[in-house]
Parts: sequence; C-alpha cells; structure tokens
Amino acid sequence: MGRLERAVHVAVHTCLAIKRGERVVVVADDPKAHLGQLFYQAASHASHRNAVYAQIPELRPHRVEIPASLPELFAAADVLILLTSVSLSHTEARRKACRRGARAISLPGITAETLERAVDVDYDFILERSRKLADIFTIGSRMHVTTPAGTDLQLTIRRRKGYADTGLVHESGNFSNLPAGEAAVSPLEGKSEGVAVIESGMGLHPDEGKTITIRIREGRAVRIEGSEEARKLSRFLSGFGPAARVLAEFGVGTNPRAKVTGLTLEDEKALGTAHVALGNNVSFGGKNEVGVHIDGVMLKPTVEIDDRLIIKDGEFVL
Repeated sequence: MGRLERAVHVAVHTCLAIKRGERVVVVADDPKAHLGQLFYQAASHASHRNAVYAQIPELRPHRVEIPASLPELFAAADVLILLTSVSLSHTEARRKACRRGARAISLPGITAETLERAVDVDYDFILERSRKLADIFTIGSRMHVTTPAGTDLQLTIRRRKGYADTGLVHESGNFSNLPAGEAAVSPLEGKSEGVAVIESGMGLHPDEGKTITIRIREGRAVRIEGSEEARKLSRFLSGFGPAARVLAEFGVGTNPRAKVTGLTLEDEKALGTAHVALGNNVSFGGKNEVGVHIDGVMLKPTVEIDDRLIIKDGEFVL
C-alpha cells in the first residue's frame, strides 16, 4: 500500500470508522475526481459495496452553488465524504445532514501531498491537545493574541463553546475537516478589537513574504490593508455584504505533521500556528449567517486567556 492509499485508508477506517452496511456518499468536483475515486473505492470496500459516488462540476469560490440533488443525497447518507475545490464545510446542506445524524468529513482543496503528510497522524495527540484547548476556550472570558508580525487582538469569548477538530468522526452528527487538528472558538459578535496580520491564506502564499493587515473594531473588519492581495480580499468580501466582515473564528493548530505550505486547509492545522476567519460563524455556535467563511493564518502566536499564558511564540505552555 502506497503512502496515498495508506492516508485514504486511515481516513476511512480510523477517522470515520465506516462499518458494514452504512450508506456512504462520496462527493468530488471535477478537479478532485482522482482523489474522490480513491475514497469511493475504500469506502465501498469498508461498507461492503454500500457507497455512492457523485461527481459535480468544479465549484467556484465566489458563491458556492451545489446541484439541487445533493442535499437530497446527503439526507440519505450515514457517512459523507466531501472532496471539493471549495469548502462545503459551512454550507447549510452539510449542517442539515449532520443534524439528521450523518457523520461527515470535508477535504476542501486537498492535495495528494497534504493527504500523505497530514492525515496519517497520531490522532491520540491531536485529540488530547485539541480538547484541552477547546475546554480552556469554553471556560475563558477574554483572550489576547499577539504575533511577531504585528497581530494584537483582544477577543471576548465569554459563554462561547470551544470546538475541537480531532479528525475522529465516530458518533452520529460528528463533523471534521481533514487534515484535522485544531481548537477553535467564535468570538462574541461586536466585542473584538485590534489588528490581525495575516501571513498565509486569504490569497497569500507564505513564501512570498507578504502580509494582509485586518483592523478589527467592534467585532468587524473595518479596514483591510496591504498589497494587491488585500485589495482582492476586500473586493471579494464586498460581494457578500457587511456580514462577511464579521470576525467569525479564532483557532489554533494542533497537528504535528501539518506544515505551512500555502494550502490554508493544512496551514491552519499546523502545530504552533493560529488563524482567524471572517464571515459565517454558525458552525461554531455563532449567529452570523452569510455565504462565506475565509481563514487567514498567523505564525508564532502568543495567546493569553484571562491573563494566563497558554501559548508563547507558537510553543504550548499549558
């Protein structure tokens, strides 16, 4: 078994623990069809030929539109595997399927290299670290985040539940991205202040050395500054209205094999990174329903919660 096939096997058998007779739906858009077929074959074997494969046209990032038949297909599934160029993680179709009891994993933009490197990992480590941080987020009230690049954020997280993305999707209604490995929380709307300096994601590649500076006032991005990537981000968000500028999420990576490569899906999971997102926060227990959720990654964060040091320059000091 090659490294890629091994990673798919881990996703199907360790992360999802697919059982005989379970109804599995694998969805891939055209650019991810080769990976979709690998997942379909593994899922079909695990479920004893009870899997369905659906291939759809390439999804575009500006407004995600899925075929009308997909939510109906989702409704019949015990397990969903989503391999698409653009994330379906924060769509109502995915949330509704999980509310009905489906277990789901989403691998938006995944590459074979990321699958090989960051999916065949120590899930016990990810589980322990992610849950511990999520519990701290749940208990905490105030968070202060800084980075060497200039991030300085004050976040209010009181009465918001921390979320642990562990990659282990064994119970009815569970959901995870793969690669997995983060603890996240949705800051209270209207209460966050400061500056987030993004070093990867939101149109940036980390090797280029550019940054985007997002100025947050009353929980909203009021100014987005930097290079052409900053202007593109601002224009992109404008297409969704004011709700797209709400600070939706703060998260910390907990995957020891993930690397910062320019693929946001992997970058935000890399151990010792942090990220923020703008837009939809409903999946994290928030109230901002909008058709976009976009993440930006920050390196070597220092995180304090209620004046207690949790992370120092990307190193955990729990």
